[in-house]
Amino acid sequence: MKNLQTYDEFLNEAKARRAWSGKINQLDKLMAWMYDKDIINKGEKSRKDSIFRQYYRYYNDGDFPASLYSKGISAYQDPDTIETALEELIEEYIKAILNKYAGKYDRADFRIDTLLGELHTIKGVVDDYDSHGLVTYWSKKTKVSDKFDIMVSQLDKTRQKLDELTADAINGYDFGELASYERPSQNHSIKYRKSKMESVSKSLWTSAMEKEWKNLTKIMDRMGVTIDNVIKAAEKSRKIIKMD
Repeated sequence: MKNLQTYDEFLNEAKARRAWSGKINQLDKLMAWMYDKDIINKGEKSRKDSIFRQYYRYYNDGDFPASLYSKGISAYQDPDTIETALEELIEEYIKAILNKYAGKYDRADFRIDTLLGELHTIKGVVDDYDSHGLVTYWSKKTKVSDKFDIMVSQLDKTRQKLDELTADAINGYDFGELASYERPSQNHSIKYRKSKMESVSKSLWTSAMEKEWKNLTKIMDRMGVTIDNVIKAAEKSRKIIKMD
């Protein structure tokens, strides 16, 4: 089995919290993947969830990690002591798991599985014509291809045109017949705006909007084809890895 991810390799990616730069998310994904593959058991996953939850709650909400009491650390100690102890707690867990299951997982296989999961999510966003979510979040989260990036730029220009057109129309229209939560606004996707605007008045959704909408869907249909091809390539790579 090739490309095994050793404890030392993971530890180099995730030293002290101040240098982690979000790498704990990769560790979280690895543990979730190992659980899905039946590599780690339910108890080990629950332990991971508990430790990681304490980590996030400490840094996001300031909640003291209860697990540190058993290490003689209290909430009254200085932040550096608490942070170091919390990081050591995570490292101890990761070391124990990776040492226990060394040789039972493949780093390349994990990365391809993770990539495939993200690609399938993006494919769903594209198929739903969620241009806002794709441009502002998903296209930045996962690299699909250079060709896809070019289409994202094209899509963003069309999306902005539709944004402006629909915003002007929405601001000047009385949606009194719709409940407040149903009324289209700039916080809604363009697909939702289109649906609601057409439902209340045939003239509200204009020919200019329809033209830009068709441009938007054409671009996203091409994106769907590109993602499908990348997914197929990733799946072939996984098969090759398993054959080696």
